[in-house]
Amino acid sequence: MLADTLRRGKWRVALAGVTGMSLTGSRGVRVLAEVPWRGTNHEEFDVMILPGGREGTTRLASEESVLEALRERASANKWIAAVCAAPLVLKAAGVLNGRRFTSHPSVKDEISLPGWENRRVVADGHLVTSQGPGTCFELALELLRLLNGRAAAEDAARGLILPSTLAGG
Repeated sequence: MLADTLRRGKWRVALAGVTGMSLTGSRGVRVLAEVPWRGTNHEEFDVMILPGGREGTTRLASEESVLEALRERASANKWIAAVCAAPLVLKAAGVLNGRRFTSHPSVKDEISLPGWENRRVVADGHLVTSQGPGTCFELALELLRLLNGRAAAEDAARGLILPSTLAGG
């Protein structure tokens, strides 16, 4: 959903695989990565988006190259987004301190940092987080709005047959 929505906004999206090119999500959904994480220059990405799901989040949080990329992006004020349980990866990287954010409510206590908000999508500077799979469209539209303007977000929402209110309109 995220990739499709962002591509409708004319973004180039690269699905990067950390553990291989065939990825299995928390509900058994298979996704094919388009590029391997290792050897990919993450600095070329306009936004680094972390998917949710408990198992994948645990893997990402244990991957030092991912944590280092997040630290570098945060210190350079480059865009980072995370869905569902993925703010646990942001916590592991140390980039949530002093920030407003959200996550799936089931990991709120595990994150255990001030700044958590019970909102579907939270944007704080160059950090955008959302609560779960049901908020992916809203997250993508918020990124489009922040980086490309309200008209781009509304165009994408229209193409997806979503209410323009999800695009901040």
